[in-house]
Amino acid sequence: MESTREDFNMMMDVAREVSAAGRKKNSVNLIAAQETLKEKMARERDEKAERMSNIGPHHRHICEMVAMHLEVTIEEVFEAIAQTSASMNIMESFLEKGHQMGVVFLSQYEDPKTNGR
Repeated sequence: MESTREDFNMMMDVAREVSAAGRKKNSVNLIAAQETLKEKMARERDEKAERMSNIGPHHRHICEMVAMHLEVTIEEVFEAIAQTSASMNIMESFLEKGHQMGVVFLSQYEDPKTNGR
């Protein structure tokens, strides 16, 4: 769900760039914006895959406990942690000796019938 939200946000960014390019009536800017989006999405997908591959046994144990207490799947917890490098940095800091002493996991649920309104 998070990746869908990220994709939507990226598409909205492209729509804004396309709109700006349309006002300029310059097709070169439009093509450049599309290529930039494709490159950005590919780079973010690669970075997320790399973060997912860096999840080790200690991370896995913490994620299993979080998944159990939040009543979600462990894959959902992995996805949330790997979503940004900041999240992975927090987990790494938590696992290092003499660093962060606690981590808070927040979960937000939406009612699908009202789309959270």
